[in-house]
Amino acid sequence: MRKKELLNLIKTKAAEVEIKDLSQSILEKVRLLPQEQPVIQEPIQRRRLSFKPIYLSALSIATAVFAFLLIYSPSAPLPTISDVNSVMAFSAVSASSIAEYSIDLLSNEDSVSLSSGYFALDTSDTPLIDGELDTISTYLGMMERILNSDGNFDYTFSASGSNGYQYQLTFTTKDLMDVESTYTLMYNRVDDQENHIYTINGVLNFGDMTYMISGSSDITDPHLFQFRIAVDQNNYIDVNYEIDDAVNRYQLSITENAVTVQAVNLEVKEMNQVRTVMMDFVQGNATGSYSFQIENVDSVRTMRIAYYIYNQISETGKIDVTVSQSGTETTYVITVTPKGRTPFVITPSRGRPSNAGHPGGYGNQSL
Repeated sequence: MRKKELLNLIKTKAAEVEIKDLSQSILEKVRLLPQEQPVIQEPIQRRRLSFKPIYLSALSIATAVFAFLLIYSPSAPLPTISDVNSVMAFSAVSASSIAEYSIDLLSNEDSVSLSSGYFALDTSDTPLIDGELDTISTYLGMMERILNSDGNFDYTFSASGSNGYQYQLTFTTKDLMDVESTYTLMYNRVDDQENHIYTINGVLNFGDMTYMISGSSDITDPHLFQFRIAVDQNNYIDVNYEIDDAVNRYQLSITENAVTVQAVNLEVKEMNQVRTVMMDFVQGNATGSYSFQIENVDSVRTMRIAYYIYNQISETGKIDVTVSQSGTETTYVITVTPKGRTPFVITPSRGRPSNAGHPGGYGNQSL
């Protein structure tokens, strides 16, 4: 066969063979082959915490358990009253000291201010404390006795009372002049086992005054004690005591003609063997916060008061209280020093049972 005929035969046979297009298959295989990726240097970042699903599940369970314990576990028990007799004595001293002042004095917040004579010519410069001095003066007798007496008021308790009462509690206070006063509280106690409370009812004798008293507390968990001293059913003073984190807190409220006209919070602290009483007004015309201590200043027994008042503007200052005696009459000498202002002195009488607690005859002068 000639060469030309042989070439034609090869072309004819080649045309009869189907050649498949494998380009796409080859490219796909190449794509699936492992390839070396270029290394890109990234800035070092803070490692972030991530959890596998099993850890996330465990964490969720732990969180739920913690929340359950936080909500449903019983809280730590509150401290209980270790000496209810001293609490009763404190309550009686506080309430009876306020009760020395007449109902009219306690409610008449619009009466002439003790220091009004000093500020009459310049009312624009009247310090805020001027509006609270009348109210503060009604608490000075109480503070004298609380601060200058022994911690438990040297009480004696007897389970054999008199005049038909089961129990008798006698205690003693001392004022700024170290004059002692004796109180006698006689009462009956009734336990209510069903409601886990007990109540007391009786009388308090102080000087020539006699007051009706009542009180209540929890039998099994006595961290609260409620005490009331009453003139009648519409006029009374409540003292509610609570011990919280070993801090002694009292709330004292005055009710006149069935209306609560004033309330204060008291907190009693012992720091470096010095007793301090913090007092905050929470109801009534007075709004200040006060701290009271007794110190010897130039050998004179002095009640030292620091105060803070906020009423659109704020004011701080200090007050020193001493007692002056002329014959059988005693008066307070109160030196008031508002911060950044001129000090002034007022001299109100001290309320005592012998004069029914009516202060009067006060004067004032600038320093």
